[in-house]
Amino acid sequence: GDTDEAIKAFSKAHQLESTDLPTLIGLAGSYFAAKDWNNSAKYYQMLLMHRDSLDPEQYTDILYRLGVTKREQGEKPKALNFFDKALAEDSHHLPTLEAVVGLYTEQSNWEQVIHFKKQILDVKDEIDDRFALYDQIGDLWKEKLKNHPKAIEAYVEASVIKPENHVVLHKLL
Repeated sequence: GDTDEAIKAFSKAHQLESTDLPTLIGLAGSYFAAKDWNNSAKYYQMLLMHRDSLDPEQYTDILYRLGVTKREQGEKPKALNFFDKALAEDSHHLPTLEAVVGLYTEQSNWEQVIHFKKQILDVKDEIDDRFALYDQIGDLWKEKLKNHPKAIEAYVEASVIKPENHVVLHKLL
């Protein structure tokens, strides 16, 4: 929980052994937690050079964190590039999917928002989450894209999950 102390400790360890993978992961993660985006990017880029030593989950997480770092640095095209690479590794990586939805929402690219919300549906098992996603997708089709047949499809899916929900039934009417 003390990122400053973690950065000091990992920096000292990195000075002693600059190629130690757990140290690099810890140092990059500490800078990421401290929201020091320049150093976070630096050490996560270093970790990419150790691709063969990383397990698939670690590699996906590094790509995701580089995407977040680039987004926070205002480099949204680069952020999307890293998010795309993370999704190429693991198409169900929820933090990446949610980050991509956030970026496309900022850009008002509603079709892409819907596309990635549908991918999130593949990950979410909880009934309330799935219901909310279908409802949101329906709202996007209806309000942003003015496509009422697609909105109805999404609302029908939501009503299958919660047939007593009066709000969705009203939207369907």
